[in-house]
Amino acid sequence: MKSEKFLTRQKRPFSSEQLIAIDLLSNPKNSGMTLEEIAQKCNVSRRTLYEWRVSDDYFIEEVKRQATIKAGMHTAEIYDILLQEIRKKPTAKMIEVFLRSQNLLNHDTAVGVQVNVNDRSQEAIEAEIERITLELEEADRNYERAQRRQDKKTVIDVDLGDEDDE
Repeated sequence: MKSEKFLTRQKRPFSSEQLIAIDLLSNPKNSGMTLEEIAQKCNVSRRTLYEWRVSDDYFIEEVKRQATIKAGMHTAEIYDILLQEIRKKPTAKMIEVFLRSQNLLNHDTAVGVQVNVNDRSQEAIEAEIERITLELEEADRNYERAQRRQDKKTVIDVDLGDEDDE
């Protein structure tokens, strides 16, 4: 049996041509293909592909949803790299990105560094580094818990009929 995936909010399933287009369009840089090449791969005209991309709200939403899912597949890897870099040589920008990723910093707030060497002893600096290290370790644990919860979510395929029954 042929199985078609569709959004639960959608009133109709996507065609096989649309599913191919969604997969290609949801990859970074459109899978390295031009829109004309994507249309050819889907066996539709450029105009049809254009209409889907501009006028079909369900199609547009699904492309965005699939792109988000694909990007999320690399979130843990990116997060690990960011934490490694922060531990090696922290910068205000890295710390800001990390805090935003944890929703600990809103977009109206910026992180800056202001150091007056005369006001800080080596002991005070080491204590601050230890405090930040502990916070990062806690954030790691929170992130790992969130990833485990995310991994438990499942995608449901819906069998829509007896096309191509075998």
